[in-house]
Amino acid sequence: MQFEEVSECIYQIPCKNCDKVYVAETGRNLGVPVGEHKKEVEAKDTSIFTRQSKRSAEEQRNKCAITDRATRENHVIDWDQVKVLGHESDRKTRWIKEAIEIRKSKDKCMNRDAGSYFLSTVLTSFFSVS
Repeated sequence: MQFEEVSECIYQIPCKNCDKVYVAETGRNLGVPVGEHKKEVEAKDTSIFTRQSKRSAEEQRNKCAITDRATRENHVIDWDQVKVLGHESDRKTRWIKEAIEIRKSKDKCMNRDAGSYFLSTVLTSFFSVS
């Protein structure tokens, strides 16, 4: 089964230029949010990257942190290496698992926030995502 057909999951999208990853959750078929992220990144013209365009990109806040990474750092997102980190049909539990994965990936995570669910730092060490 291809990742596009997977639903109700926690996933990550890596950067080709560094070890940063974007972590998120979805109840939809995974191909839908990945396609939305990809469309937003491709809509930005990052082919010519001058000091002025870098300054302009840094001032602009995009809908997604993936787009910020691509435009601000002139990095390429590795759409072929999307990885499913776990499955969960219950939405609230999926939010918790997403928050755990973001917290676990803190040093290499490009996310701007800690996910859909606020997770105490004390709880992070007690949970693992399957």
